[in-house]
Amino acid sequence: MKKLFFKQKLLLFGTVFLIISCASDDTDSMEEMDVVSPAVIVTADLTNITFDSAVSGGNITSDGGGNIETRGVCWSTNTNPTIDDSLTENGIGTGDFTSAITGLQENTTYFLRAYATNGSGTAYGNELSFTTLERPVSVFEGDLILLTQQEVDDFGAQGYTEVTGSLTIGEGTASLEITNLGALVNLTTVGSFLKIVGNDALTDISGLQNLLAIGGDLQILFNDALTTIDGLNGLITIPGNLSIGGNCALENIDGLENLLQVEGSLVVFSNDELVNINGLNNLSSVGTNLNIHTNSSLLIIGSLNSLTAIEGNFEIINNFALIDINGIGNLTSIGGDLTIFQNNLITINGFNSLSSIRGGCDIRSNENLIEINGFAALETIEGFLEIQGNGFTDVDFLRALTSVGGDLKIFINPVLTNLDGFDSLSTIGGDITIRFNDALVNLCGLQSSINNGFSGNYEVSDNLFNPSQQDVIDGNCSNE
Repeated sequence: MKKLFFKQKLLLFGTVFLIISCASDDTDSMEEMDVVSPAVIVTADLTNITFDSAVSGGNITSDGGGNIETRGVCWSTNTNPTIDDSLTENGIGTGDFTSAITGLQENTTYFLRAYATNGSGTAYGNELSFTTLERPVSVFEGDLILLTQQEVDDFGAQGYTEVTGSLTIGEGTASLEITNLGALVNLTTVGSFLKIVGNDALTDISGLQNLLAIGGDLQILFNDALTTIDGLNGLITIPGNLSIGGNCALENIDGLENLLQVEGSLVVFSNDELVNINGLNNLSSVGTNLNIHTNSSLLIIGSLNSLTAIEGNFEIINNFALIDINGIGNLTSIGGDLTIFQNNLITINGFNSLSSIRGGCDIRSNENLIEINGFAALETIEGFLEIQGNGFTDVDFLRALTSVGGDLKIFINPVLTNLDGFDSLSTIGGDITIRFNDALVNLCGLQSSINNGFSGNYEVSDNLFNPSQQDVIDGNCSNE
């Protein structure tokens, strides 16, 4: 009986060992089957090279033991392009495939390789280089007005690259028919102004992406369905004025991200859905006025940090959703007036590098404005200074101010308690008028300027405390 039990145990142990051995052999076999090598691929020669396109492809001669999941070509202006650069996707599997390469820049050298991806990763073929052709020049002489989609398409079919005069797209009842500008893709130059005006069915301006220069104003006005102006990123300088207004569906102006200079004025107005102006993040100078007004959804002006100079007036007016101005940190001078009027501002964190205003400064009717951390470098205002109808308690943000060339007016600031922020103010060239500030009890910040030869009219009344000019001179300037 014991011998039989021992034999049964031995048989069971042998069976288990056999199962384990078989399982181990199967695993080794599966591991050997799962080994995948990189695919082998050859890049196809380039053909049909134009100013903005070319044709290539590849031939996958081995899948490396795994399925080819994606294949195509990739290219860059740098050597050894990868799938992190521009690429096509041309199906799966081995064998020959053809790739159409589009969106290239004219007269530019590119490097290209075919690629194939399997379980082991991405393999690349041999590298080729090619240079796109120069765009053929076809010139339309004179001014051009396009009012219908048919006119846009017919003009585009001629392959014109330049209009020597002005180009107007829309601006008439027939312009309701214009739905897209794709036919204008060859256009690189407009000799005078460009106007895109009054197109109720136009949703974008794709087709102008190769436009590199205009000779005058750029106006994008009253296009009710326009949601984006992507496609103007070839413009670096606008020699005239830039006006973007009355486009009630426009959400952003990101298509201007390469714009560095506006030699005339820049006006952004009455774009009801515009929430930011980030597309102006590289703008460095404005030749005359910069006006941002009546954009009812604009929340923050936070993207003008490249702006260093405005030669004319800077106006931020009637943007009823605007709560902060924080992206104007490198602006050093304003050639005209600075007006911040009737916005929903809570705080101003910008203007930290602004040292001089050659006109006046008007901060008015921003009832919710309770904090200003900007203007820390502002020393000179050559014109007037008016502070009226705001919600801050002091003027400490003007601690660096030494000179006001014109009148100083402080009106109807209901929670303003003191003027200590004017301690460094030594010169006021005009009159002093301080009225209807219900909480104002301390005017001692005016002592330096009044004692330094102030000769204008002095009117202080209807405040919580109203010292005379002599009281201020004598030091009786506070009722705290």
